[in-house]
Amino acid sequence: MIPPLNDDGHLPPGRWGTTLDEIYNRFAAGSSPRRIEVWGEFLQALALIRTVVRVSRVWVGGSFISVKEEPGDVDAVFFVRVDQIECDRLNDDDRAILWAAAKGPQFKDETGLRVDSYLVPWPLGGEAEVKEYQTLRGYWDDWWERCRRSPEEPVESDAYQRRGYVEVVIDGNR
Repeated sequence: MIPPLNDDGHLPPGRWGTTLDEIYNRFAAGSSPRRIEVWGEFLQALALIRTVVRVSRVWVGGSFISVKEEPGDVDAVFFVRVDQIECDRLNDDDRAILWAAAKGPQFKDETGLRVDSYLVPWPLGGEAEVKEYQTLRGYWDDWWERCRRSPEEPVESDAYQRRGYVEVVIDGNR
């Protein structure tokens, strides 16, 4: 369940489990046409990625899940099992979709969808792969909980947890 926004207009710090419908009802339905369009494009992006791989879960953060009236996009991190990414069945088009999905703002350029998309490979074993996964997972958890005033000149308050993000289980752990 998505908690109420705090006084800064963000979710309280933490990762909040929810559903796609709850995100839509809370942050798009009954609001600006732009929010509804941007959310629709996120659902298109998710569907596109799922034509190639199963998505275990997705973390959604940033301005879309805040009080910002006209967010420019949805920021999302898709967690995908490594065996889904590294299998021989992928053709060049599938690889291109996954490459774009892993590149953040470049996803918008490649697809025309207003989604900053990142991909985190979820390993099933292997010490080096697990450490990389844990590093990426920690990075994104930290990223979504911080508010940065300026990337060029960070200030002390940028280091504090000040906002939360949501997690939606899509295809689960299969």
